[in-house]
Amino acid sequence: MVLRQSIGLEGQSARLRHISGLRTRQTGLQNLDDSITSKPVEEGSSDAAWDSAQLVKFLHVASPYVMRHRGRIFVIVVPGEVAYEPRQLQPLLEDLLLLHGLGIRLVIVVGGKPWIDDHLRAAGREPRFEGAYRVTDAAAMAGALHASAVTYTTIAGHMSRAPFVPMVRRHAALAPHGGPAVQVVNGNFTVARRRGIVDGVDFGLMGQVRYVKRDAVEVQLAAGAIVVLTNIGVTSSGELLNCNVYDVATHAAVELGADKLLCLTGQDLQLDLDSWQQIGFPREVVAAAVACRNGVRRAHLVDAATDGAMLIELYTRDGTRGVTMIATDLYEGIRPAAWRDVDGITRLLTHLEEVEGYPLSGWLHEVSQRLRSITVLEREGKVLACACVADLGASQDGARLMELAALVVHPAYRCNGLGDSLLDYVEQDARRAGYGRCLLVQVGRGGYDWFMERGYEPAGLAKTSPLLPRVCANSLPPFAALYSKEFVELDEAADVPAGQRIGF
Repeated sequence: MVLRQSIGLEGQSARLRHISGLRTRQTGLQNLDDSITSKPVEEGSSDAAWDSAQLVKFLHVASPYVMRHRGRIFVIVVPGEVAYEPRQLQPLLEDLLLLHGLGIRLVIVVGGKPWIDDHLRAAGREPRFEGAYRVTDAAAMAGALHASAVTYTTIAGHMSRAPFVPMVRRHAALAPHGGPAVQVVNGNFTVARRRGIVDGVDFGLMGQVRYVKRDAVEVQLAAGAIVVLTNIGVTSSGELLNCNVYDVATHAAVELGADKLLCLTGQDLQLDLDSWQQIGFPREVVAAAVACRNGVRRAHLVDAATDGAMLIELYTRDGTRGVTMIATDLYEGIRPAAWRDVDGITRLLTHLEEVEGYPLSGWLHEVSQRLRSITVLEREGKVLACACVADLGASQDGARLMELAALVVHPAYRCNGLGDSLLDYVEQDARRAGYGRCLLVQVGRGGYDWFMERGYEPAGLAKTSPLLPRVCANSLPPFAALYSKEFVELDEAADVPAGQRIGF
């Protein structure tokens, strides 16, 4: 008998943990997997085959990311609000163990704000902040030292668990002498100085991070250890200071040349630029932006309350909801087609013509010759949509004409605004190139309502329309319909480079 588990994308993270040999985490006495709908399935049944196929498909999807991330340095920020909640921290640590097992070199930066606040309130004091920094007197510093000790020992204790005894018996090399499977180290890696008096406020023992000891951290990472940095920094004179966890993480990511900075949040962080400009940007966003401006390739803001969000974000193309990503490279963007896109464009056009029944007048067999007239939308190197345009010369009324010969989005990515983004890009580009009108020729089945909702108007039969040059109209069948959209002049407020408008 085998057990089939009916799970969606979020459940794939639990499956990935299971096949990696890690324990399945538990809450109380009930295994979390018990909440997943399960039923016994006979070996060899179609349901069992379906389950195996899904697993194989997921592994194929994840494998490029496993190879890409192996050996890279990731800096993970665990704020005190997340570390303070065992129900969030324990699943997170198991996911981090899995990342370590997949070859990622981890630097975990953990905060201690709730412990410091509790320590102060127990002494009859209220926490005091000026901006993002705590005013740290002797009482607050005592709480900071307590928080540092608690967070490190909690993380080290959880990650030092040895593998299952049956696994050790079968694979003794996994844990020689029965010692911890993973080494977790902490030390005086963060060098700081006193923040001092700023705008009349004496921050006391609040530290300003100077740098993170790159060489010392890299030695530990090269030895296979997980490095944990806390909120404590040291001065050159040996004084201990309380540091902002995001300052520590940003310095660590930049100075170690990290590939990614992942900031866990205690809640789903909704992108709201207008509000942030009024009330100030969240500390996670500021840290991510600073890191990316200083050499970190990508920063991810991940909702810690979503089970497996970090795994899905790192090992699937589309990631997961509740994640904001800041990148210095092209994750998703629109650009002119290149030779490497020929196969992806051909697949999209083949689907449009042969499956959906839209004739393309030779475009399908001339992709490589017409690359300069094709625009693509890609995500992580995969072409998800393309638009094909052609210069029709001048119309009878003198306007320069462009034909939108095809616009197709991969069926799995429709209804997500990709078509709107691509059409808007193509139209802006054409407008700046001097075109005054865009034409669509309908041959075959319908489906042009989508374009009519975006400003394209019926212009009668193509053969008799005065908008289309005669040399073009003569080659069309008599039943071909024409749609037209006038390009209006952009005002100065909208005069931005093609494809760069807010909302893309």
